[in-house]
Amino acid sequence: MLKRRLIPKLQMKAGRFGGRERMVLVTTIQFEGVVEIGDPVSQAKIYQAQAVDELIFLDLDASQESRPALAEVVRKAAEEIFMPFTVGGGVRTRDDFRMLLASGADKVSINTAAVQNPNLIHEAADTFGSQCVVLSIDYRTLADGTRRVFIRGG
Repeated sequence: MLKRRLIPKLQMKAGRFGGRERMVLVTTIQFEGVVEIGDPVSQAKIYQAQAVDELIFLDLDASQESRPALAEVVRKAAEEIFMPFTVGGGVRTRDDFRMLLASGADKVSINTAAVQNPNLIHEAADTFGSQCVVLSIDYRTLADGTRRVFIRGG
């Protein structure tokens, strides 16, 4: 039997924390009612102390706001935590993959870009290896029971 793995997802948005503009950790209920809860790297260190297997950092607004990917958070996390982690949000190109992987991410998650440019999945896998390409799909079940894929944060 395969070992169960614990992989928390840390959701982030741009906001004010500690008196300056930066990425803040948030919690939501179905992506609504956003509450700022702190610094993402500090929370990652807590998860590391609890021996989780891996982490996922997601910028919830990057695609919607056309903001670049999370290089600063990735660099700081790579310096301070010692476990594999995936980063997603605002990834649009192979250069975004390159920058995030060079900054310390082990895997890169794509969502909106995968729907708008499915070739990016193959390009990134061919360039960096399929092991580091993660596809994330946001969907909702509508009132009539059908499921619909959403991009750019819904």
